[in-house]
Amino acid sequence: MQFKVFKFAAVLFAIVTSRALSAIPSFDMTLQAFEAVLNSKIREDTSDKNNAEASTVSSCRQAKSRVTCSFHDKGFRDSLAEFERLGMMSGKFALKMKLDVDIVDGKVVGVIIRGDRGDPVNLFQFVATVENIAQIWDPQIGKTDDPKEFPNELGLMRGDSDDDINSYRTVTKPYAIISCIARDSHVSTAVDCQFIPRGGELPH
Repeated sequence: MQFKVFKFAAVLFAIVTSRALSAIPSFDMTLQAFEAVLNSKIREDTSDKNNAEASTVSSCRQAKSRVTCSFHDKGFRDSLAEFERLGMMSGKFALKMKLDVDIVDGKVVGVIIRGDRGDPVNLFQFVATVENIAQIWDPQIGKTDDPKEFPNELGLMRGDSDDDINSYRTVTKPYAIISCIARDSHVSTAVDCQFIPRGGELPH
């Protein structure tokens, strides 16, 4: 009798847990679909069509419900070489951008793009990738009469003198809640933007 009660409780717990997970708002797309569309948007924005994969997602690893991805850095290195040719940058720099994708029940429930504003090439690639992610749901992002509208709305180009430096700036769109932070460079030059479905809760 005790075993039957235990078995019933286990089944009930599994049902409740399954229902709770299914209630979490999602973007209604798998990781594979998200990655495919994101790479498509990045390719569209790549000026050198002979190297269309120069800035796309390169590899991903999964730990529990979070998948962390890195990016090909050829586009970064090409931009860096141009800055160096113009005498605007010198030294050793590396792409510091990572992508975290949270998965529940096979569907994307959150996206975090992490970057750095310590040098202009890293910052520009971060801003471009934030726009590419938003374009998954709104293809017109970044294609308005004012190309700075979306970055300004999210404070992607904020500096230490801005009032809300070191704070999240949150914007609600029809397709997602987007929250971005630029940190005080005296502490860190790290930047990130979080995307969650409408009705979800931001992790920060």
